[in-house]
Amino acid sequence: MKHILFFLLFLLLVGPALQAKYHWVEEPTLAGAYHVSEHPSLSVEALTSGTYQAQLENYLEDRIGFRTWLIQLRNQLSFSFLGVARSTDLVIGNNVLFQQGPVDAYLGKDFMGEAEIQRRVRRMRIVQDDLAKRGIPFLFMMAPNKGRYQPEDLPYWTLKQKQPLSNYEVFVREMKANQVNLLDFCQLFARWKDTTAYALFPSGGTHWSAYGSTLAADTLFKRIEKLGSFDLIDFRRTGPMEVSQNEVRGTDGDLSGPLNLLFGYKHYPMAYPHIVFDPLRPPQQQPNMLVSGDSFGAALMQFNPYFQTLFSPIPATGAWKEPFSGLPPSRPKRARSWTSWISARRLSPGSSSWFSLRSTTCPTRNSSTSSTTSTIPSPTPTGPASTRSKPS
Repeated sequence: MKHILFFLLFLLLVGPALQAKYHWVEEPTLAGAYHVSEHPSLSVEALTSGTYQAQLENYLEDRIGFRTWLIQLRNQLSFSFLGVARSTDLVIGNNVLFQQGPVDAYLGKDFMGEAEIQRRVRRMRIVQDDLAKRGIPFLFMMAPNKGRYQPEDLPYWTLKQKQPLSNYEVFVREMKANQVNLLDFCQLFARWKDTTAYALFPSGGTHWSAYGSTLAADTLFKRIEKLGSFDLIDFRRTGPMEVSQNEVRGTDGDLSGPLNLLFGYKHYPMAYPHIVFDPLRPPQQQPNMLVSGDSFGAALMQFNPYFQTLFSPIPATGAWKEPFSGLPPSRPKRARSWTSWISARRLSPGSSSWFSLRSTTCPTRNSSTSSTTSTIPSPTPTGPASTRSKPS
């Protein structure tokens, strides 16, 4: 018995060193952003000051054998037994993960004041009016906030910090008062919440789900078509809905991944609709777009290629080639549109995030050409309204 204990103790001591040297077992890669120390440069000054020893210690610690599994084990014990996440900027709710920023925005902790919001909305209306003179419609879209969407899953102690006003309420109020074209997905997601067949937000992510982004895309592009008298490429959902719980995709696990748990995070069953795009046919258009936005727009390119298919390809550099003075340059005989997006979780000074679309090369449509309706899809327990209907 003593020999067995001695062997186990010896293996515990030398095992990590042997693994670090020979890499007998392939270890998984940690998710999230982290820094791996580099080998320090040996010098007399670094050696005498003690900085070399400290840097070398960090270097060896970052490369110790079985380090990944040891980190995952520590994180799993902390998460499962203490309800504490070792990753930063995270709030653990009722079997749901939240990002701290959107929660603070919902609670009104980053409220910038009514005067500042009114000033920004007035400037927005000036831009909208100036673009209208150039024949460019303007649409402002508000991304949903997970904390606002499901506050019942937030920790009870956070709800005690709720302020009377948040940026979202005042922005929406002022935009309606100033008649700024607005598409509010916070309101739409709240309307769809009790009737949708699948989760609009993942339990382990901060962005709308693949299914939620499909509903949003259907509504968004119908609205763009109506506002700008465009006729975009048709798209529809095809085949059975693919549902997965263990293998989530894209941003559906952007909070659970950095937890780096040993046994993984238990997600909602997530739906992944397959979208098919019809070929471009006259008088349909593929207008150019200028995009400036936050990470909510990624889902409209990541899960299904809406932007890549409905609009003209962007230059390889992704850069705007012309001088930009705050407004698009005037170009005759071209129909254009300008659509702006701001995430409800980023309505704070210095961190505003815009998602802007501008059509600059689509040919002018005949005024007699009909456009799609702007009817908002109404999800039902039998499935989403993910098929875009064209006008008769």
